[in-house]
Amino acid sequence: MAHSVRLGAGGGLLGDRLDPALELLAHGALDYLAFDALGEITVADLLRRRAADDARGFGDVARQVRQVLPAAVQRGVRVLTNAGGVNPLAALERAVEAARAAGLAGRQIAATVGSDAAGAATVAQLARLRADGVSLAHLDTGEPFEAIADRVVGVSYYLGSRPVADALATGADCVVTGRHTDHALWLAPLQHTFGWADDAWDLLAAGTVVAHLLECSGQVTGGNFSDWESVPRLEELGYPLAEVWPDGSAVITKTPQSGGLVTVASCAAQLVYEIGDPTHYLTPDVVADFTSVRLEEAGPDRVRVSGARGAPPPATLKALVAYGDGWLAEGYVSFAWPRAEAKARRAAEIIQARLGDVPGLAELRCDLLGVSALLGPLAPPVAGEHPEVTLRVVARGASESAVGRLLQELPARPGRAASACRRRARSSASGRRACRATRSPAASRCGRCSDAAKEAT
Repeated sequence: MAHSVRLGAGGGLLGDRLDPALELLAHGALDYLAFDALGEITVADLLRRRAADDARGFGDVARQVRQVLPAAVQRGVRVLTNAGGVNPLAALERAVEAARAAGLAGRQIAATVGSDAAGAATVAQLARLRADGVSLAHLDTGEPFEAIADRVVGVSYYLGSRPVADALATGADCVVTGRHTDHALWLAPLQHTFGWADDAWDLLAAGTVVAHLLECSGQVTGGNFSDWESVPRLEELGYPLAEVWPDGSAVITKTPQSGGLVTVASCAAQLVYEIGDPTHYLTPDVVADFTSVRLEEAGPDRVRVSGARGAPPPATLKALVAYGDGWLAEGYVSFAWPRAEAKARRAAEIIQARLGDVPGLAELRCDLLGVSALLGPLAPPVAGEHPEVTLRVVARGASESAVGRLLQELPARPGRAASACRRRARSSASGRRACRATRSPAASRCGRCSDAAKEAT
């Protein structure tokens, strides 16, 4: 069989620890190392930050470049990160500064740019989409856009992998992206290396499955695993890597030096993580059928992945719309034995009685940590008494003064509440430019590889 490509997962959240990435660089014989820093709440917060200051809105790209890129360049490993957030050109500037400071003169860093908007620009952009007949109804609930239209902070579109592959084609040592789908960071290197066509649905589905197994970093190596007691050396949990062949088959593994495990069970758990309908995993690149995937043990900490099937992608993109949702205040108080639970429940009743009629208070929530905070009414009864119980109270309202009433009842901290919802955005041929990037709504810069790729000189 032809040569393979080795992909590493360097991180799975904004600010993730970097020692697993450095360990992969040292011992993983990688070709590419990718960092996924963007979840929905993260993107909403970055949009809020950019709305307040147009120079903000990106993640810890400088830290990644400063601490990881020198070792990657030394080993010939190319780095990809979506820590560009909702302001990848500003992140590119920061990455170039960090590369210069790290002594990486002459190394190229590229960025991909979409149509994300924050602040006043969001209103105009969404108005154009609405004028074109895009409803922007909530993807899951169907709630009309009008319910949040006057509170919108920003919007971010989930783009596909082609612009990232085209950025790699420039020869860049590091690619900084904005909000592409999570899997794009690992699918793009396969498209670039193997020359997979944009309509090779089964191959794109295979690459998407591999990327989905990698994108949450330590989850597939046992970090989010029901059989956690069987996972060795969790305190030294390593992040995964994949060896992928041109036919889309792959082996998920990790370095022998790291803690954790890779088994059919751990891969199966990650395979079904946050996917919705397993027969129709929707992406801008392909609709993947996860039920066709085969997982087989291929040795210690090695799982072979094959059999993925794909179909053409939907005609729409997913958009994340962030909007202001008032204020939150949160406080805790702990109660000790005897009758700890009874004390906590009585305290909750008192707070609810005192704050239940406060004008402008939209929600008051009380949870008993250690009793029923996660399972609610499904929590099983406990024989005997709890040695201690913590009462958590959260107030949500339209004004700081409304939620601030909680501060008078127990120690609490107020803060602005930001919400994000997923909405459909229609395709637009006008979004297809330099990198042929996806069926993106809107503007001329949408989904293209940045013209501002720079050298760190």
